[in-house]
Amino acid sequence: MYLTQLFASKRTQFLHRITHYTEHSDFFIMQRYFEKIYAIHYTPRGWHDRILWYLYRAMYGLIYLSYIHKTHWVLNHPQDSFSTANILGVMWFFSVVILRVAILEWYYPLMLRMQTFLNDHTSYQRTDPWTVGRRARFYRRTNRVILAVTGINLAETVCFTATNVMKMDEFMLQFRGAIVGGWPVQIVYGVLTMGFGGMYCMGFMICYLLLSIFKLEVDILIHSLEEYYSTYLIIADCCLILVSHGLSSFSIVYFISMLVFLTESFLLCRGVENLRDLKPRIASTVYDFDWMLQMRCTNPGHRAQYRHIRRTLLLLTAQSDQTIQFSFAGIGEISMNSFGQLLEKSYSMLTFLLQFAK
Repeated sequence: MYLTQLFASKRTQFLHRITHYTEHSDFFIMQRYFEKIYAIHYTPRGWHDRILWYLYRAMYGLIYLSYIHKTHWVLNHPQDSFSTANILGVMWFFSVVILRVAILEWYYPLMLRMQTFLNDHTSYQRTDPWTVGRRARFYRRTNRVILAVTGINLAETVCFTATNVMKMDEFMLQFRGAIVGGWPVQIVYGVLTMGFGGMYCMGFMICYLLLSIFKLEVDILIHSLEEYYSTYLIIADCCLILVSHGLSSFSIVYFISMLVFLTESFLLCRGVENLRDLKPRIASTVYDFDWMLQMRCTNPGHRAQYRHIRRTLLLLTAQSDQTIQFSFAGIGEISMNSFGQLLEKSYSMLTFLLQFAK
């Protein structure tokens, strides 16, 4: 009973973790689970862990050695062409998988640095609603795809073990052409054989996921450039130079340029904000004037002008709750809020550039 409750609790936590995105979510969480299962990569925590990991990998190594033996046997003791083709095909496939895993292991430290960089959601566009929504959708969709691929591979493993392994001699464990072991041995042998298929698929998923997340972050960067002119990019570039070289005769020009850009942006946003405040002030003044009681038509000859003035004042009062929007070339709203976003995005871009500088 306790184990059932523990399993249910762990399953709920796992499902919540892979379906709910936060700024600390790991885009590669599914990869890290399945690359251990398929013996692609694991970072041991001690010598006990290292021994267990090598023993686990040795199981796949023994499967590969068994097919080397089968290949050697069929080449020296010809059998029917169908069985020979199956053994040679599996041998070729396993060799390709082992080569792929070896390449991934060789370059894994580099990929790990790239994963750490792409997982740093807090350094760039962490509060922008569009960016958060885009990352959240990508996170959920990617995890679902990896689960689906793994589910298909599991179903294929069950089918292969229940059919081919138990009915075709070339897929069974053999020694000198004779089948070795009973059905439990053959089932384990078949499951590990299909594990190589999981290695192949997951090796591809590792590379594809890395490229997809990099494309996502580039799309976010391009969206930021399209939405908010390029001032914050220039400010971030000036800050990067100041951080890299300090305040010197070389960088003082960039420091002054940064101040000019910030001052220009502040004055523009502040000026537009003042213009936006004029409309409610005018409407408030008109409303407080109590013109409906003060303005009375005493001359019948000016009735048309009187109606026109009353209609104009009514329109001013009715439109007072609607804010005037100002934008630059349709790129975005100009206000003090956009100035605050400019500072935030400049800082985010600076942290993004600092990651590349490392």
